[in-house]
Amino acid sequence: MKTLDEEVAEVASLPHELNQFSSPRNWFGNYPILKAWIQEELYRSGRRLATRDTKEREIPPESFELQTHTISVHEHTDSVRDFEFGIYVLKCLPVVRTAYESRTQFTFYRERHKSIRFLNEGDCITFNPRKPHSMTYFGDAATFMLFSVDKL
Repeated sequence: MKTLDEEVAEVASLPHELNQFSSPRNWFGNYPILKAWIQEELYRSGRRLATRDTKEREIPPESFELQTHTISVHEHTDSVRDFEFGIYVLKCLPVVRTAYESRTQFTFYRERHKSIRFLNEGDCITFNPRKPHSMTYFGDAATFMLFSVDKL
């Protein structure tokens, strides 16, 4: 049986394009240990992986997209309805050594409050995609899973 670390490494190595906002759909069912860990983290924040399928969902239930970025993503909103997104940070790698902070900064809204977090491997964060959000990169590469979540 695989460990959480083995599943994380396997997901992080799935094929996807650098600095793209979509990737082939991947299925949580192929990674049961990682899925259970993410579900537990989401439950602690009053959320769960999306279960109801609607046409408005960019990422269907039980699936995720994989993204790796090395350039900043300017503040934007997504035109989606009635659900939130979640990210799980798989890997953060320094690309360029700088005198400044070398981790990715994620600015987002959860509920009505604006938050700013530096991403670390293993972080599980939910946010409202209809509110402004951005990522600022300081010489690193961040690989994360993006998935739909619902409130409990």
